[in-house]
Amino acid sequence: ENSYRHVEITLANELSLAYPDKNIREVLKLVGTKWNMNTYYPGFGTGGYCIPLSSKYVKNGSKYKKKLKIINETIKLDSKINEIIGKSIIKKKIKNILIFGLSYKSDLKVHILSPTLQLINYLSKNSVNVSLYDPLYSKKEIQKIIKVRTIKKIVSLKNFDGIVMMINHKFFDKLNLIKLIQNSKLKLVLDNSNFFKENKNLIQNKTRYIQTGQANWLN
Repeated sequence: ENSYRHVEITLANELSLAYPDKNIREVLKLVGTKWNMNTYYPGFGTGGYCIPLSSKYVKNGSKYKKKLKIINETIKLDSKINEIIGKSIIKKKIKNILIFGLSYKSDLKVHILSPTLQLINYLSKNSVNVSLYDPLYSKKEIQKIIKVRTIKKIVSLKNFDGIVMMINHKFFDKLNLIKLIQNSKLKLVLDNSNFFKENKNLIQNKTRYIQTGQANWLN
């Protein structure tokens, strides 16, 4: 079951890469209106104990690994997608970025194989100053997991030129992020969790708002 889901989730990213000028998020939203279809959107890939490992279990249990072409490609792309996204962030000349969410899932304190870890590692290795905010974790806990600057309390975004909404903790609703964005010099808001779905029009034109999966989101 998890391997099937892994393929479907990765297919969303594959479609986004194959049709970069199309809004694949909207396409898949429409696909999901069919009663027997799951709805997955392009984004930062999979995380947690189950889905990222499921296809590897299926592959490693077979004597004929090369026959599992779809699963092999799923594993390959899912492990590489954060490098692709990281390159697109760097291409936008983002030097100081704040990532919201260490957990791989909203309102759940689990960081195992979280895409956030992959993204932080890639950006840090490529001279981007990365900060992380996740109120479910203490600074000490985060430092044990990954070496990254930790933000304890969000009072301003003036020190950043980009933010990434990896997930949507309920606590984030209390931050009044629209006002903080309006009072900042942000160049980029990259929204993986559809956090700003009702307020994206309030984000000023100087700040480029991007939803994962929209047309040209990786350009």
